[in-house]
Amino acid sequence: MNGSICLDDEIRAFTNDLSAAIDECINAAIYEYNENVIHLLLQTCLFGKNFIKNNYNCKNYLLSCLYLRISMNVKKPPLDIYITAAEIENMTIPIFVQYIAKRKEYLLAYRICEYAGIQTNYILTEWCKEKIEKSIELTDEQLCNAIIAKIGNKKKIDYSYIAFIAAKCLRPQLATKIIQYEENIQKQIDMLLKLANYSLSMEKSIQSKDIELVYSCIINILNQEKVNSNGQKELAILIDIVNKNPTAANCFHVYCKKTKQYNLLKEFYEKIGQHSKAAFVTIDLALSKQNIEQRKTWLAYSAGFLNTYKMNSHIKFVHTSIMNNIDLLNYQKELEIKYNKKSVIGYPHKIQGMSLMATVEYVIKIGEFLDADNIFKKFKISEPKYWRCKIHTLAKNKYFEELYNFANYRVSPIGLDYFIECSYKYGSLPLTIKLIQKIKNLNEQLKWF
Repeated sequence: MNGSICLDDEIRAFTNDLSAAIDECINAAIYEYNENVIHLLLQTCLFGKNFIKNNYNCKNYLLSCLYLRISMNVKKPPLDIYITAAEIENMTIPIFVQYIAKRKEYLLAYRICEYAGIQTNYILTEWCKEKIEKSIELTDEQLCNAIIAKIGNKKKIDYSYIAFIAAKCLRPQLATKIIQYEENIQKQIDMLLKLANYSLSMEKSIQSKDIELVYSCIINILNQEKVNSNGQKELAILIDIVNKNPTAANCFHVYCKKTKQYNLLKEFYEKIGQHSKAAFVTIDLALSKQNIEQRKTWLAYSAGFLNTYKMNSHIKFVHTSIMNNIDLLNYQKELEIKYNKKSVIGYPHKIQGMSLMATVEYVIKIGEFLDADNIFKKFKISEPKYWRCKIHTLAKNKYFEELYNFANYRVSPIGLDYFIECSYKYGSLPLTIKLIQKIKNLNEQLKWF
């Protein structure tokens, strides 16, 4: 290479070790500071490569050139970092790039990342941080546009961190704008909640169709609600959200039902003036009470809500049902006192809380047939329903004589078939025959026999 006539002989002398010689030149180059020496060593590598008979693996050469190019560029102003390629290789490019970014040379750091084929997310995020902290003169809109114009087409950028920086710099509006570009909906909603933007966080969680995120928003909102002197939450934030997004009311309803917070739900509907819904919630609250007196109190409370509501046919039916339920509880209490006082069979008697038909069945079971008829009249049970209940209960408890008397009481609204089925099912063949004989149609008698 230097014009020496002895060069050919020298090359022939180590032809067998030429690959090793090239590797040594590359190794020398990455430890060298002087650019002229580096160029000379690389030219020597290329010259020696021409004399290798087998294919030479250029991977080490190309990788070394990458480190060398980076090291030679950072030696130039304004960085003036005198570092060898070997030192960069030992440090690794990602760590070296972070070092450059800390010196605010974001463009150079970005170019190195692109050249080396590594992720640029860290550099862009650090640039955004610097931009937000120093761009005091820009409005939130202008700064957001500038940031998105720079990194908007980049995937997997941590927008939640950028929004956090904006919030830390007392720019919540900017943070709200930036966080909406975050792909991870969980991070997006978490940041919106930290920014106290409850309305938008609720809207985003509903749009995600993830019920757990919706519940998380509701819990955070409830935790922020002020408590009045009675120890009840004022629900001002929640009501404001519902006014903007009616779907949020349905989500809150489901949340309270799932967590059995009926009292909270009742207060919510009461505050927004939906008295009919408050009444239905109060009914659920009443039915959840084990104490009968408390249950009656809450039922009366729910009826009071409906009185303040415009009575349509549906609401009127519900109101009547509630009042009947209260009357039933009071009547059950009277029956309990009466039966326990005269020690009716089955003592002690516990009737309060039973359904209407269960009460009828219980009264017949203990042989108080007159009281059963009184319940039928007082609570206006439909005849077919009452007759079927009484027939079945009499037969089941072996009151066959009473069953026969009942069959002769008057014309049955459900016919004689059910009398016959029950008497036969519960073991009274003589009564079954008597009942079949009461059928006037001989063909029907024949079928039963």
